Amino acid sequence: MLRFWDGDLLAAGPLEEAFGDRAREDGPITRSIVAHWDRLGFYTGGEHERWTAAQWAEFLDDPTHEWPFAADERGAREPIFRLTIDLYRSQREPRRAEWAQIVQRLARAAGLAQTGGAACRWVAVRSRPCSVDLLANLIRLDGAWQPHPVHRHQHVGDEVCRIVADLGLIRTTRPARDASQAVPVPATPDPYRRR
Repeated sequence: MLRFWDGDLLAAGPLEEAFGDRAREDGPITRSIVAHWDRLGFYTGGEHERWTAAQWAEFLDDPTHEWPFAADERGAREPIFRLTIDLYRSQREPRRAEWAQIVQRLARAAGLAQTGGAACRWVAVRSRPCSVDLLANLIRLDGAWQPHPVHRHQHVGDEVCRIVADLGLIRTTRPARDASQAVPVPATPDPYRRR
């Protein structure tokens, strides 16, 4: 299930919701980060590996502070984009590397991670099982607003369907409610499982 949230001016609120209880921790929260803007390491020299939730918020808010009057084509000034991906109970939990792949594909489908030209800063946070939040600042480093792809919701929804098929996220067996009701169903081999 996909949830597109209303835009926000600053990232602290949406990040706090995404991180949950971990937002108040003083230490690094890198275990909750599954993917991020591909140029982050170039700008931070690897420091982001030790960032707290507050530092991740600063990272997302930097373009807003640098370009305070930037607005989208409708004049809106809430540059923080948030998308939540919740898997259904019938879907298996992706491994960490699969979550990274999922989020990178969704960031491209949403028009956040473009190859070539200027892209906007984004980060993906996983603080709950079977769920991940993708947050981005739609103001690019050049001060321009990241263009909205036509039919963004449809592009992202279509990509989700492809991801579910490509990664085999649909379970072939249903979890039994109790052992007496279990009915064996043959499972297909997982092509992504190490042998």
